[in-house]
Amino acid sequence: MRLTGALSDPDVGSSLARLDELRAKLIVAITDAPARPGTVLKLRAGLIQTAIMAALDAAAGPLTVGEIQTHVEAQLGQAISRHTVTSFLSVACRGDVFPVVRLAPGRYAGYL
Repeated sequence: MRLTGALSDPDVGSSLARLDELRAKLIVAITDAPARPGTVLKLRAGLIQTAIMAALDAAAGPLTVGEIQTHVEAQLGQAISRHTVTSFLSVACRGDVFPVVRLAPGRYAGYL
């Protein structure tokens, strides 16, 4: 009787044994791998903007972008991008929705 397909290869047993060894090594490598840092969840929409406005409202005078970023990070408890802060401030000082005024390059204040 002639065998066809996978059974026609006389080395199937040794190939399967080799694959089983590799699988066991991969399982050990995965379980011994260092843990990845936790995934940071995306913040709720408007939370950073609200924190920026709160920082400007609480300030006695104008703040630099770095000072605003520090206040916001302390309030939110996580790092945020400087670009996020500057982008919001750039848009806010040009529109009528947010009470933000640009006093000098990199210096902003809230007004009411």
